[in-house]
Amino acid sequence: NPLKSTYLLEDVAQEYLALMIPSYIEVFGKNSVEDVWKEKAETVVKYACYQAYTAAAAPKILEERLAERGMDRLYRDMELPLVFTLADMETEGIAMDGEALKEYGEKLAVRIRELEQSIYEQAGHAFNINSPNSWALCFSRNCTCPGERRPRPVIPPRRMCWKNWRRMCPWWRISSPTGSWQS
Repeated sequence: NPLKSTYLLEDVAQEYLALMIPSYIEVFGKNSVEDVWKEKAETVVKYACYQAYTAAAAPKILEERLAERGMDRLYRDMELPLVFTLADMETEGIAMDGEALKEYGEKLAVRIRELEQSIYEQAGHAFNINSPNSWALCFSRNCTCPGERRPRPVIPPRRMCWKNWRRMCPWWRISSPTGSWQS
């Protein structure tokens, strides 16, 4: 699952093996493994067995799922060889030139301000660029689509005539100074 950042064994067991196993927190709480071992050795052994079973049983199912989706070559040839490199990068970090990064950030900030001013000039007024409702209001005031009624001031985006306003509104072209994003 590309949307997940962690893969705990209890999650893998539930998702791929249909097995509910206790989580680390459920077994140990805030105690150390040694403390729980002294009090409930059998619980620790069961937890270790569940973890070992999941680690042994899940790879076959995961490999089958990868093959079904045609992603097994990507996993074998790209992701697997990078595992140790990425782990080292997470552990050690990467070197970066802080001054160059700061300079680049300042250039981006200047460019963003330029684009905002361009948007405001072409729209004829300032508005909240990050708000879809503000964009909808701006479109409804500045653009009418041929052959259609003028839309109400605040309308859901799906009801707007998107294809027509792209062609009709001159300030649509501000997305790219070169016009390469025009449709």
